Formats: sequence, structure tokens, C-alpha cells
Amino acid sequence: MRSAYLKIICLLTINVVFINVQETKAQKNIVINLHEGYRQNPFGLTSLNIHSSDFTTTFIDSNRYSIIKKATCHFQRNQYLWQNYKAGKFSFDTIKKEMYRPSVDTTAFTAQPLHSTFYLLLLYDKIKNDTLFALNNNPSADFKIWKKVPFNAITRNYTKINTTTSHYLTFNPIELFENRTLIKRPAFLTLFVDTTYDNKFLGIQVFHSYFTYGFLNINSQKIRFALKPDFFANYFNKKTTMIKILSKESNNFRKQDYKIGDTIHINGYDIMFTEISFGGKKIKYTNLGKSNAGIVGFNKGYKYPVFDYVELVTGKSFNTDSVLKKKKFLLIDFWGTWCQPCIAGIPGLIKVYEKYKNDIELISVASEKNMDTSLVLEAIKKYKMTWQQLLVKNLDSENPNSLLYKFRINAYPSFLMINAEGRIIMRIIGYKGTEQIAELLKEKLGY
Repeated sequence: MRSAYLKIICLLTINVVFINVQETKAQKNIVINLHEGYRQNPFGLTSLNIHSSDFTTTFIDSNRYSIIKKATCHFQRNQYLWQNYKAGKFSFDTIKKEMYRPSVDTTAFTAQPLHSTFYLLLLYDKIKNDTLFALNNNPSADFKIWKKVPFNAITRNYTKINTTTSHYLTFNPIELFENRTLIKRPAFLTLFVDTTYDNKFLGIQVFHSYFTYGFLNINSQKIRFALKPDFFANYFNKKTTMIKILSKESNNFRKQDYKIGDTIHINGYDIMFTEISFGGKKIKYTNLGKSNAGIVGFNKGYKYPVFDYVELVTGKSFNTDSVLKKKKFLLIDFWGTWCQPCIAGIPGLIKVYEKYKNDIELISVASEKNMDTSLVLEAIKKYKMTWQQLLVKNLDSENPNSLLYKFRINAYPSFLMINAEGRIIMRIIGYKGTEQIAELLKEKLGY
């Protein structure tokens, strides 16, 4: 779960400003230069796994410090193992045990030693009679330039972390090897002590935070947006880049992650991001002009993507358009047997269905790690879910044919309400969403 970015040569600012001023009708290939961000990350913090280690610490003044623990955390663990193997520090048996799988392509690594691994020390300061946490991405660096934080000053509860005030540490540059290209960019790390995980380096956790952001000018309104690769990539590309619209916009779902190629409704207009630079520093988009009521999308205001499905309990085949011909509304509920908020919301869903089942069709889509029909059927029976049921594999969320991808489902439970014209009239997240669904149906149906 990491991210990294290349620096790309920027276009002349005058071109961008000129285009933005004219954004009142359809235009293509509008270029926006992006900025680096790290505080108040709209995508949340991302954890780095911590591993026990025994690197050389001869640079430590033993008269002042006693070493309590050593560890490493990696942006690219396989790259770290490979470069040390090539340098003769690790045996082949070591990397075979730690790294070798059929999916690992060793030609994608470089033998060049990169500073993409962070070295962690928990020390006792004999002079100050205090415990100290030190961190650096170069173990041979002078200890004077290591980042140091008193252990007791680190935030104790992750849920209360605020990256504006917490102990965030900046390292520039961090080096990564992605897509056979060397990337250099800053690393922004945040520390906290997790007292619930005793087996992880005395409860120390390291999180990184990095994204890029820019501004659109749509119908004379300045719109801020942010971008980040997905959890498994360190560079930006058309498939994995996540986009959030941060400014207030009409008919939009602000918590939604978008992809390159999605149609996004903003302030009465439809826009589509079309290209992203490798380093996430430059993006192109097309202003499609005033919103088209016939555009298919996954957010409020758009036509929904019609789909065929086989109902899990009965095995019968259906088409959602055929269902809507018989009902006034279609409610789709994305949930999972593993999701406690989803389970907590089922009683509210039952109340909605029992009251409005003559006018709505309800489909619950169980998103599961494994396609275990018996597990889902057992849950359906246990929680008395008497409406239509589907089962999808949540690991297929990047498959364009998956419902999770078509509706961009990234949080559970998620609810979508579709009217008889096939338009999405509500999209909402959270188990309390059933209360808002009930209010909407009461308003629309009058009872």
C-alpha cells in the first residue's frame, strides 16, 4: 500500500490559465499542473509493514544510547531484498524464502541500492533519561540527521491522528523503482503507538501520506480535486489512479473515488479525466459541456448501468430493466457477511422492504473474498433477508465486468436508489443510510 511519483516538466502556466477561463463549453485535452500534498490526506493514511532487523549501528554513541529495538519498514520490500542479494548481503535461499512466488518478476527490480527502506531504532537516552524513536532511509547516514521523536510524545490512538499536528516526518528524496523507472520524491511519514498490536515493534506503527492535487474551473467555480494511485502501485496510470472531488459540487457524491475515464458531474457540467502523467504531476481532462441526461454513470443524476444477473437463492435469471418495468424503484444494497456495519443495517433494510415492497425491488449484492455460496445463504437465512440476492467476488473490483467496478463500490454498506426511468436518485454509504432511504421513499410515494 504505497505510492510514488515522478516529476514531469510542466506546461506554461499561461496556457492553463487561458483554457480555464474559457471553460464554458465542451473542450478537449485541458492540461492541469498538479501539486504535492501530504497533510490532511483525503485518501487517508497508508500503513507500512514493519519487520524485525539487525542492521549495523556502529554510528550510535553507546555512552549515551542503549538500543532497545531495531526494525525496517519498506515501500518496496521485494526491491530491498533483491538489491541486497545482488550486493552479496543476502543469500539466494533468503530471498527465495521471503520473496519468490510465480507472480514476482525479478527483472522489474534494480541492483542499484535505493533508499526506499526506512530504518527504525528505539533507543534509551541515558542523559535525558528518556526513550527515543529514530528513523532514517539511509542506515549509514550520520546519526545527527536521523529524525528523532521522544517515544512518549507519539500519538497513542490512531483514530485521533491529525496529520496537521501529529508527528509527521519528511524525507527527501525517497527512491523507488517502478515500471523499470527510477522515481525520486519526498516521503511523508506519521508515527503512532498502537497498544493493541503487541507483536508489532512494541506497538509502533508507521504510516505514509502522499497525494497530488489540482483545481478545475467549471462554470466560473473553482473545484479542488486530489489524486492517488491504488494500494498496489507506486506510480500513476489510467487504470489504477484514484480521484476525489473535494470542493462543493452539485449532484455529486463527495466520498466517491473516481477513475480516469469516468464521467463526473460538477456544477451542471460533465467532465472526464483522460490522461495522467507517470508521476501524478500533470493531468488532462475533457469538459463535455452541460450535463447530458442520458449519460450512463454510477452517481446521482446519471443513468445506471443495466445488468443481467442470476438470483442466488432461486437460480433464476433477471435483467434490471425488466425489473424496473414492474416496480417504481430499484434499491441495490452492496454488503458483505464480514461487514459489521452492513449487518447492523439489515433491520433497517427489512423495515424499508416490508413497507415498500409493492413499489420497490431490492437486490442485496454480497461482496465476498471467496465465492462461498453456503456462507452467504446461511447469512441470508439468519438475518431474514427475504428479497433478491447476488454474490460477487470483492477481489474483482478492478474487473470492468464486475458490478463493484461498474458502480465504483469502495465502502460498505453502499446503497443506490434507481427510479423507473433508470436514473440514480440516491447514493449513500453507511448502515444508517436506510433511514434516509425511508425518508426518500416516503416523499416519493406519499406513505
